[in-house]
Amino acid sequence: MHCLNAVSVSMVKQMKKAYYRLQNVIDERVPLSAFVRWFIIAGMVLRFFLEKDEYSTPVRTIWVVSLSAFSIYSLIITAITFRQYRHPERKVSDTWYFVQVLIDAIALTFFYVLTGRPDSDFYLFYFLPLLIGAERFRGEYVVIIFTGVSALFLFSIVRLHTLHPNGVSIAVSILNDGLLKWLSFS
Repeated sequence: MHCLNAVSVSMVKQMKKAYYRLQNVIDERVPLSAFVRWFIIAGMVLRFFLEKDEYSTPVRTIWVVSLSAFSIYSLIITAITFRQYRHPERKVSDTWYFVQVLIDAIALTFFYVLTGRPDSDFYLFYFLPLLIGAERFRGEYVVIIFTGVSALFLFSIVRLHTLHPNGVSIAVSILNDGLLKWLSFS
């Protein structure tokens, strides 16, 4: 009986050690935004190649160059993110993440306008800067990021309407193409 008690105590100690090791791994996880970024790039590439016949040659060239530049930028962002999570003593400032949100939101606005269609489902990619903001910031900073991303989305709807008028007023275009999509952000 005493031997069985010693074995069970030993197993409990081993389980505690395993639990604490697992807890450390979970605490040092890489943020979801690092993975979502690459799924978004894959979606952008897939979307471009499925619909490339809709674009003129200069627009196709802009797509390829822009996607390449955004991919290189994303590779750098991902490397820095992984480095931070592998070496937590090397902290990256909140300013870095705020700049990252800003660049992502501007780039996604550019790509959304480049689609040439206000009814495009490309607006879903605005999830990335919102996700980074939610992962890294709290309170008023999240509200500022949400407001900024919303303003860029509104700008893209207005810009798409002026580049490709569809016979309706700008207000109707904002309501039809923008409002319902914007509501999905929140």
